[in-house]
Amino acid sequence: MSRSIDAPHSSVNVDGPVLVLGLHAPEVAIPPYGPLTTSGDLLALRGGNATVVMRGVSAAGQFAPSPDGRYLAFARGSAGLWVSGHDGTAMRRIVEPPPTGTAVAAGVSAVAWSPDGSTLAYALNPLPPGGEPRPRPRQGGAGATGIAGLWVVHTDGSGARMLAPDAGLAAAGISRLSWSSDGRALAVSATRSIGGRATPVVLAVDAASGQSRLLAAGATDGVYAPASAASATLAYVLPSMGAASGGRPTVSLHVVDTQTRHDRALVNGHDAISSPVWAPDGRTLAYIQGPGTGGQGGTVGTDVRTVDVATGQAHVVLTLPKAGAYVRFSALAWPRATS
Repeated sequence: MSRSIDAPHSSVNVDGPVLVLGLHAPEVAIPPYGPLTTSGDLLALRGGNATVVMRGVSAAGQFAPSPDGRYLAFARGSAGLWVSGHDGTAMRRIVEPPPTGTAVAAGVSAVAWSPDGSTLAYALNPLPPGGEPRPRPRQGGAGATGIAGLWVVHTDGSGARMLAPDAGLAAAGISRLSWSSDGRALAVSATRSIGGRATPVVLAVDAASGQSRLLAAGATDGVYAPASAASATLAYVLPSMGAASGGRPTVSLHVVDTQTRHDRALVNGHDAISSPVWAPDGRTLAYIQGPGTGGQGGTVGTDVRTVDVATGQAHVVLTLPKAGAYVRFSALAWPRATS
């Protein structure tokens, strides 16, 4: 029997749809569209309303809208890289990774469209036996398979090639990708061994040569601003490596000019922050925030929020209650509106 929970609500007029890939327990339902699936539903938020775009989306990785808002690309782990229409129709696979159980088994864990819409960047991470890709180094490094790392492919599935010859990047577990607005670089959120410790980093990878440089150490979820904002601006999440007052770690959402290195925190707190995305006008960031983890490993009582980049004023766009329901949002996107 399905259990209903409070419907999503909005305290800010979101100009354009924010898409949310949610993972839910099968008994959870949100009026008016009923039970949500364990393998993930794609929701569209606008004007305080949430509607289902697609049901049963694989929970393995991320998704990304095309620059014109007409298509969606999905990183579906061992199932590969898929593309569909913006409404979930005409789903097709364009990259099929080596299967689980082979010597080079890998899964697609992250995806991003180039600004001109012609190319997809994607991450192949090694698969543990019978499992899905994990964005962290494994013994021997992902490069040991000779296939895991950062790749690019044309949107028709042709011309797939490994972009980054940098051995350090090939050995990193990649969790998120973002193209710069001029198409010259990719922000790659990954995990590297620094001083013998696995450390989250955000790297800038040259889209032509594949050479990389460090943008932020100890950071996650790096995403470049759109062309409507300064092209050198990057948003990222900084989980504190230490503990704040009362022994609780702090988490913050930052924006940084990657040329001048001017850095400021937009959001500070103790709750986990993930998946920041820019609005198409570059004035707002949306992000996921939740107070903790549930018994099944998902965030409970998760919010989708927006923050004004100029003022730092944050608003709740969608919230789900803490009590009695296991709910986790895994990714966000803010595509351009389609006609």
